[in-house]
Amino acid sequence: MAALVESSRSTKPIKLVGRYAIFDRIAAGGMASVHLGRLVGAAGFSRTVAIKRLKSNFAKDPKFVTMFSDEARVAARIRHPNVAATIDVVSDDDELLLVLEYVHGESLSRLSKLGPTGRAVEPRIAVAVAMGALHGLHAAHEAKSELGEPLGIIHRDISPQNILIGDDGIPRVVDFGVAKAAGRMARTDAGHVKGKPRYMAPEQLEGDEFPIDHRVDVFSMGTVLWEALTGKPLFNHATFMGVLAQVVQMEIPAPHEVEPSLSRTLSRVVHRALSRDVSTRWSTALEFAVALEEAAASEGLLATQHTLGAWVRERAAPILAERQAMIESIERRTLSLRDPPRVADPIEETEARSDMALPPPPEPSPTPRPVLDRPSDVLASMKTIKMSPKRSASDDDDPDRPTLEQDRPTLPTRIHPVRTTDVMPPEPSEPPPPLEASSPSDAFSRIQVPAQAEHGAAFSKLMETPSDTPPPMVAEPPRRIRWLVVAAILLAIAVVLVILLFGELGRG
Repeated sequence: MAALVESSRSTKPIKLVGRYAIFDRIAAGGMASVHLGRLVGAAGFSRTVAIKRLKSNFAKDPKFVTMFSDEARVAARIRHPNVAATIDVVSDDDELLLVLEYVHGESLSRLSKLGPTGRAVEPRIAVAVAMGALHGLHAAHEAKSELGEPLGIIHRDISPQNILIGDDGIPRVVDFGVAKAAGRMARTDAGHVKGKPRYMAPEQLEGDEFPIDHRVDVFSMGTVLWEALTGKPLFNHATFMGVLAQVVQMEIPAPHEVEPSLSRTLSRVVHRALSRDVSTRWSTALEFAVALEEAAASEGLLATQHTLGAWVRERAAPILAERQAMIESIERRTLSLRDPPRVADPIEETEARSDMALPPPPEPSPTPRPVLDRPSDVLASMKTIKMSPKRSASDDDDPDRPTLEQDRPTLPTRIHPVRTTDVMPPEPSEPPPPLEASSPSDAFSRIQVPAQAEHGAAFSKLMETPSDTPPPMVAEPPRRIRWLVVAAILLAIAVVLVILLFGELGRG
């Protein structure tokens, strides 16, 4: 990112890419422009985001798109309040977008320029910004993969443009991964690095044969803080090659040598971060931050988060007010971009109601049997219908009428003392010829229930007996009666024997 530009008042989307609506530009640089954006999701979800829109020459290069996407995915592993979160990467035709957390604030570069010309940032403000950025850098350097392996993230492009300070008083580092992907593509055949080298560490300019580590970010942060405290550029040659020579060879003065009012203790901490000898530089961003805090505390130069937020709101009040109005207008406008209400599919709606106690669907029977109250099912399985005597349509219209499985006559429990010849009725006359059903309703009143084989021929004839004449039945005498008769005979014999016995005794 380079210097911010004034935002317009238009709230019409420039373009819709996937689920993102891109609005007017709020910043511009050599590689990309930064726009306000709106993430529009399903179910009314939406969120204001910052969208970094890379220039078309980068977006059309497949190799760059691949490297950029890889680096952005790695950067998404960084989770810290002092790092602007990477939300998404979108590659769509000629567009390559980096979607970031929107920070309602301004860059350190812009905030420095909004102050009095030629004046440095107040030391306690500069130290607070640097401490926050260093904590974010340390979190990035220590980030690990899903498997717990170090990712080795290095920002490589720390500058005032890539440090945002929100009106909430929190500094945030942005653009992780962008510089590394761009640096790979920007190398010429001679091995020279294209880009702005003012904030690069000397070892970054020496080519790939000299490996770098996270301490290049420590050097870059030292340069940013040096300039914020002094109000002057550290490497200020007018030409690109002149700046390269200064970074590699120029003797770097301590901040208090340029701005005598600065604390010497604080100045020495900053100067150590700018050591060209990597071994004598602060070994980690966290070590640099702790040293700054101790030096500032000893000099009474610690600013609170509230103080830093008030400083941002004071310096950038007109810009923030205009942008806030723009955001509110965008939020209202994007209401029409949300998904329209969808008519729920009955099947999907039923499946979604998992909390309702719905009965499970009936399992199909492997061999369905005909049901009397469903004549269409019977017609589907039978080609001819027999006439049934003593049946009417009113019987079939009864919703409670039992099915074939239950439609069996109940045998009477009363015993009819009838002759054996009366048990079976005479053979019925020849049945009428079968009739084809003309309609389901006609068939419904003429369905003949076939006799079930397990009851035998006698039961079939009982089924054809008129319903108003109860079928007779022959039953054997109960065994209890037979036993009573036998007992009575035995008792009579016993009585006779007793009488005879007493008679004989009387004679004697």
